[in-house]
Amino acid sequence: MDFFGEPLMLGLAQLLQPSVLLYILAGTLVGLAFGVVPGLQSVTALSVFLPITFWWDPVLSMYFFAGIIGSAANGGAITSILLNMPGTAQNAATMLEGYPLTRQGKPVFALNVSACASGLGAVFGVLMLILFLPVFVPVLLSFGPAETFLDRHFRTGNAGVGDFLQCGQGARRCRDGFDVFGGRFGGDRACRCRALPSAAPICSTG
Repeated sequence: MDFFGEPLMLGLAQLLQPSVLLYILAGTLVGLAFGVVPGLQSVTALSVFLPITFWWDPVLSMYFFAGIIGSAANGGAITSILLNMPGTAQNAATMLEGYPLTRQGKPVFALNVSACASGLGAVFGVLMLILFLPVFVPVLLSFGPAETFLDRHFRTGNAGVGDFLQCGQGARRCRDGFDVFGGRFGGDRACRCRALPSAAPICSTG
């Protein structure tokens, strides 16, 4: 538990810094503004503000993005409840019970329930993540290239034509090698296994 306890304490201490709280607040406001407009989702806000964050501190940028992602869905619930129009895709279900409450003259009640459910759900998810992190991290860290390949291509129980085409494309690029000067595949055959060590068995058969 020491492996998880110390980083957790450091993260909580970092979270309480005024600059971090300011960036989270800014991201929350941006997420609400983009979520309340139908068609503008959290992904749109991330795409718009990503170039600006190139000059920011990376840690503060991540807190800013976390505020956007966490609040966009709550902003989309506003239009779902008041206008029967989902602000984001996940708010389509909110219309089923939110808008009827608005027609009954209870829009404030519906908005309060939506906000409380969103907040409690986020807190519950974080607590479950912290609780099960010591169990899942050793399993996740044990995943290597082979396990990732099996999970990606054979999770459905059958391999499609596209999977084999991807394998062939990877084998072909490994055979050609990677041009370290031009930044592209092709050319020096001698550096193929050095550039892609995980594909050395395929290279050895080329």
